[in-house]
Amino acid sequence: MRFCAPDSAPTLAPEENLDSDDWSRLAGAASRHGVTPLVARRLASTADPGAGAAARQRIITNGHAIRLRNQYLTAELVRLLGELRGAAIEALAIKGPVLGAIAYGDHGLRAFADLDLLVRPASLGAAARLFARLGFTADLYDEAAVASGFFDAVETNFQRPDGIVNVDLHWELAPAYYRFGPGGEAVWDRAIAVLLEGATIRTLGHEDHLLYLAVHASRHGWPALSHVADVAHFVDRVALDWPALLARASATRCRTMLDLGMLLAHDLLGTALPDAVLAAARSDARAAALARAIAADLAGDHAPSELRLLRRSLAAIAERRDRVRYIAAHGFAPTLVDWRFRPLPRPFYPAYYLLRPLRIGRGLVRRAFARGQHQSTQ
Repeated sequence: MRFCAPDSAPTLAPEENLDSDDWSRLAGAASRHGVTPLVARRLASTADPGAGAAARQRIITNGHAIRLRNQYLTAELVRLLGELRGAAIEALAIKGPVLGAIAYGDHGLRAFADLDLLVRPASLGAAARLFARLGFTADLYDEAAVASGFFDAVETNFQRPDGIVNVDLHWELAPAYYRFGPGGEAVWDRAIAVLLEGATIRTLGHEDHLLYLAVHASRHGWPALSHVADVAHFVDRVALDWPALLARASATRCRTMLDLGMLLAHDLLGTALPDAVLAAARSDARAAALARAIAADLAGDHAPSELRLLRRSLAAIAERRDRVRYIAAHGFAPTLVDWRFRPLPRPFYPAYYLLRPLRIGRGLVRRAFARGQHQSTQ
């Protein structure tokens, strides 16, 4: 994990005495955790490890490949934002290269697969039609279905036919079952402009961006070290308004999620925090317990199960009533996946409350059967 720490963090462990197997495991872990560019940067400035030279060079080469891909995707982001502006559609860039530039000072140091854009709900239809004219397709979008407000949906993915560029188009920052952190018109009022490849890009304000990172990672159960690295480097590089950040976290019911992110960034990657912020995070018993469990899993050799991640997502919610709502909405509220599974006319939408558990049940049975088949062949 020391390879992913901010430059200002203290050395967390010795960097020598790795044998060839250790180097191979490092290469695999860097890829699994989405931090290959960070590890490659550190390795490029260290001495040749001898027995691990091949694995070390593989990491550096993969890091360079990611950098080249990031450069291409960044140019595409700038182009697409220009198309949106030309169509009078306001958009904010989130995560992706803009987060790389803010948190790491270099968009080549953050691995990402998609470009993420946020538009206002009222602009979604126009944005979707624009992407269609640009040759993008979406297999999980129907304008009438989304406009109905019946489905729990806040984003959809648009793919270019060549498969190289994927755009996650958001119209809210979090789904209804995990509606914590920044959202609504306020994020547009607090948006800021940053320079990216010579272009002015609008994105979330710093405090909103950090809260979004903590909520997003908590919703997914903090499955990879890359989520921790994003928070750690963001806090290390950005001058934050801590009183405003903490007040906003409490007001939007995500203080435990923020505390969790602070503890992981500090304990795993040595990120410096204000004493009062660190003390408050440590006093959050729920966040502290989760941080210990997540840290143990991140240090392991295998990714946590989907069920484990789901439990963490639930555990990061501080209020009992919100946890109950999460269970009910996540389990029963229809989504666009249900619509794609069986498109129905608008008058029959209530039937999705029955179709959803059937679809989920069928998927669980299929996965269980596949696991059984796999085990029987071993």
